[in-house]
Amino acid sequence: MFKKTTMLLILLTILVMSLVACNNSTPLIQVVEAGPTEGITAVVEHPPTTSLPTVIASNQAETEITYAIVETGQGFCYNSDGEQIDCPAEGEAFYGQDAQFTGTAFSFTDNGNGTVTDGVTNLIWEQTPNSGPSSWSEAQEYCESLTVGSQDDWRMPSLKELFSISNFSTGWPYLDTTYFDLTTTDSISKDEQYWASDYYVGQTAEGGYDAAFGVNHATGHIKAYPAMVTGPMGKNVRCVQGDEYLINDFVDNGDGTITDNATSMMWTQADSGEGMDWEAALAYAQAQNEANYLGYNDWRLPNVKELQSIVDYDYAPDAEDAAYDGPAINPMFSVSEITNEAGELDYPYYWTSTSARFNSTGDFYYAWYIAAGRAVNNEGVDYHGAGAVRFDTKVEGGPAAEGGERYYNYVMLVRGGDVTETPNGDLSANDTAPVLESAGGGGPGGAGDAGEPGGLPDFAAAAATLGITEEAFMAALGDSSQGPSDFDAAATALGITAEELQNALGGGDVASADAAQPAEQPASTDTQPPASDGQPVGPGGGGQGGPGGQPMIDLAGAAAHLGVTEDALTAALGDASQGPPDFATAAATLGVTEAELIAALGIPEGGMPPGGQPPTNTP
Repeated sequence: MFKKTTMLLILLTILVMSLVACNNSTPLIQVVEAGPTEGITAVVEHPPTTSLPTVIASNQAETEITYAIVETGQGFCYNSDGEQIDCPAEGEAFYGQDAQFTGTAFSFTDNGNGTVTDGVTNLIWEQTPNSGPSSWSEAQEYCESLTVGSQDDWRMPSLKELFSISNFSTGWPYLDTTYFDLTTTDSISKDEQYWASDYYVGQTAEGGYDAAFGVNHATGHIKAYPAMVTGPMGKNVRCVQGDEYLINDFVDNGDGTITDNATSMMWTQADSGEGMDWEAALAYAQAQNEANYLGYNDWRLPNVKELQSIVDYDYAPDAEDAAYDGPAINPMFSVSEITNEAGELDYPYYWTSTSARFNSTGDFYYAWYIAAGRAVNNEGVDYHGAGAVRFDTKVEGGPAAEGGERYYNYVMLVRGGDVTETPNGDLSANDTAPVLESAGGGGPGGAGDAGEPGGLPDFAAAAATLGITEEAFMAALGDSSQGPSDFDAAATALGITAEELQNALGGGDVASADAAQPAEQPASTDTQPPASDGQPVGPGGGGQGGPGGQPMIDLAGAAAHLGVTEDALTAALGDASQGPPDFATAAATLGVTEAELIAALGIPEGGMPPGGQPPTNTP
């Protein structure tokens, strides 16, 4: 017994001494565990007195992804002039844009019974939307009572679900019409607006505190629309069934990063802290990788679907419930504060890596952004709502797009997710071929969303601005089928000046002559000149018609669409008495394409300009 006890004591003593020795020694290698979704570890050598750097291996092991982000479909690379370019190499300008990081591919199946299955999200969609526009509540009732494909458990889709089927390869429409029907069959207009189930918690100029979000599958935008509108001003709905898609599961990693376990994407917790143009935003991601920012070297500028995936539509500035007053993103994130165009405390727009164009045949001058705060026009009036998706021109001095251009937007970086690096882009993509012809609203010169560029004036918002009813406003403007409105007479009838009337009509998100910047950015003070005597005029003089009784061009409206002054447009077109304008030269002078100039002037496809000859290369 004594020998056994002695042996046990000896063994115990040896064990204790070993543990003490290990505790006092300094390891040459320490294992650093990766973030919650990385699934790997990395080793870092260090001297005895040096604290461990948080360097994580940049290549990630595969992890289970609850929700895959569906690709945007954009396969080509573009510069700030809207031109398609060879996708740049790492370290070169414009590297890191959408086409160079491809997400989970679209996977639609036409079930042959009026439904379409999305193999990525496992949602089943109504193939043909409701037959007529409706209010938000009417749309909800429609879905709940719908029976199609022998199924009756339909619902209104969430905004993230509805946005997941958007296709950014061509635009106009931003939807694959091989699988999904639109409300029109042979042309595309901005009326392709579809309700989502997300009710806006903030307020907009149009809807007040009764607005709900939707996706415009013609223009690609997300906007908060007045929820109570019915009849022609109502929106469409495409119902869905299946388990809800994309429920975020954020984890604060405690190192300046946030992981969304739902998508396996890791985000920078804080934004860039300053605004920059689009090229600089792409360069910013590269610079952060060179600096091994937060211990990682594979950051990228998110594409439009990736960034929209982290928007939290429960929050908005001026939320009716003060507990949700703030930027449209989870409070874990640190969002910069800015002063907007109205001089109010607000939050930035954030660039995405996805390019955009103004119409179905235009160049990709623009890039998509997401508004963390109010989505405003030049006067700081919010017509779209926090969390809206819109596009800005990529560089200051570029063609105007949305009213309220900022040029210098902020950046939030992402890494990881189900993404494949495609350095040369997707050569099978078809970014430049529109699916449908634009008609009645496809960009400058066409009718479209009230309060959006190239669209009809937002009469409801204009009436609200003037403090009158929409019915009184429309009565004063008169019947548009009988000719252009007499703004002087309408203004007199309403007891205001013609300039006040014109400003109210342009007070939506109609593109203006020059764009204001937030207070901390250089601001342009040029304003759009009012229409002369309330009537459209053409090059070389006023009057009601051109040679042969043709209507004259509305230069003020065309200038607004192009983002130039009326004087600059008139000078570029030249003296009509000396012959027809040289549209190619005029377009080059104005810094726009000939197609954009022709569209803004309202010249029909293959048509004759008032009093002149067809332009060269007529679209």
